[in-house]
This record gives sequence, C-alpha cells and structure tokens, in this order.
Amino acid sequence: MSDSVKAYQEAVREYKNARLEASEKIKFIETVSSALRYNPSVFLYRTYSLPTATRDSYQSDRGKFDMSRWPDSDLLRDLLTKWHASFTKLQQIWKAIPAEDRVGLKEPPQKMES
Repeated sequence: MSDSVKAYQEAVREYKNARLEASEKIKFIETVSSALRYNPSVFLYRTYSLPTATRDSYQSDRGKFDMSRWPDSDLLRDLLTKWHASFTKLQQIWKAIPAEDRVGLKEPPQKMES
C-alpha cells in the first residue's frame, strides 16, 4: 500500500471523528432548540425546575436536558474548525493520490454534512 493511500485512510479516520464530535453538539443544539420552540413550558420545568401552569410538565423527567453539555462559543468554534480542517486535508490528500492508486478507495464527501 502506498504512503499516499495510508495517509488518505488516516485522513478519513480523522474526518469521521471530527465530524462525529461536531455532529453530536449540533444535534444537541437542535434538540434543545426544538424543545424551546415547541414546548417551552415543559423545557423550563424539566431542565431548570421552573414550574409552569401545564400539568404535563410535572409528569416525568423525559425531555430533561443536561445543559452543561451546551457548547460555549470557543468549544463550538474549535469543533467546527477541527472538522473543517480535516475535511480540507481529506480533499487535498485525495487529489494527491494517483488515479491508478484510487482503485478500491471510497471517494471523500464533496461537502461537509453532519
């Protein structure tokens, strides 16, 4: 196996890990956003124990969020920067592999998607 193929395989692993890290935070942000948008009273009670007038909010802890998982701007920037850098590196390494050495390799993604 050529060095360029080994470098590509390592870049694929780095990209997948960086994408997964970023995706986990993105999904958490989306979930909290959805809870705030569609049922803020339940979110307030279950997450911050702020009582509301709706009886539903008292029935279970389902939908309770651990807000300590909320990323601050520095962490979010670091995760997104790492993901972007790994995407760029993956593209560059792919382009450097001669066509005859690409046989059997999966082409990298064309855009960043979580």
